[in-house]
Amino acid sequence: MKTLFSTVFSALLLLALLVSLKFRFEHHLAPATSGLQGELHHARLNIVLLGSSHTRQGYDAMEIERTTRKSAFVVGYDGLDFVSMLPLVNAMLADPARRPDMLVVEANRVLLTRQPGIEEPRVFFDAPPATKWALVRQYLRTHSGHQAYLDMWTLASNRGSELILSYPFVYHAIDSLSYNGSYIHKTMPGLPPEVLPTLRIPLNSSKVNIDEMNALQEIIKLARSSGVKLVLADPPMPASVEAQPEMVTLEQAFRSLADTAKVPLYEGADGFPVTDPALFSDSNHLSTAGRDLYTQRFTAALLNDWK
Repeated sequence: MKTLFSTVFSALLLLALLVSLKFRFEHHLAPATSGLQGELHHARLNIVLLGSSHTRQGYDAMEIERTTRKSAFVVGYDGLDFVSMLPLVNAMLADPARRPDMLVVEANRVLLTRQPGIEEPRVFFDAPPATKWALVRQYLRTHSGHQAYLDMWTLASNRGSELILSYPFVYHAIDSLSYNGSYIHKTMPGLPPEVLPTLRIPLNSSKVNIDEMNALQEIIKLARSSGVKLVLADPPMPASVEAQPEMVTLEQAFRSLADTAKVPLYEGADGFPVTDPALFSDSNHLSTAGRDLYTQRFTAALLNDWK
């Protein structure tokens, strides 16, 4: 019995040690050309764009830099909501000497209705330990019961392990897929004309999640107190999605917030050819051609606002 106890205890101790090491050091293996670690290790930036895949597939950082003559970096993770954005913003603005001139936060209306969560484990993998703890606290604050703790244990102990094991073989390939956070060497095709009018985003209601709204307001306050100009921007979606009643209602919520906080709001669908199937890859993302056009339009507005 004593031998069994010692074996189990030793195994648990070893597991705890391995998880602690993973938690403490895995972010050093994160991609250097994308995500949070790419932004944190880049020379001081002029423009940082933060959001979900809606943002990552919506902007061409190279084109923004070419047009504005200012450095730009896109930090985008699948499903990244405002609750999880807040710890990332804290990390990016922590060092006064490295703060960007402008932070562009995704004004995706869908994010306002979501139950907070971590959809893409890579955001946890990329985060330094202090940011990991902040993500854990945010998750446990917005989720109850033992399942929430189990979710965080799984995230810390298991998710991303394949990246650690494959790092010596794939890190060059992963880095080559991005330029300052926006994808390169990748073409997202448009949609068949008959598909575009049928697209919808499933939304049960237009009710704003209070945790998401509070987190967005905290992001605005943090940027303001850090002396960073903040812009809210929403890359366009197909006409059928833009016209959904829930989306129209949520758009008003963003406008009200922007007006109250006196924050610029760039609504990408305004004047954009949202009925052109060649410009969208699905209900929520631009095609490569759509990204190019939207980036040009957004950058023109940015230059006008910067004057």
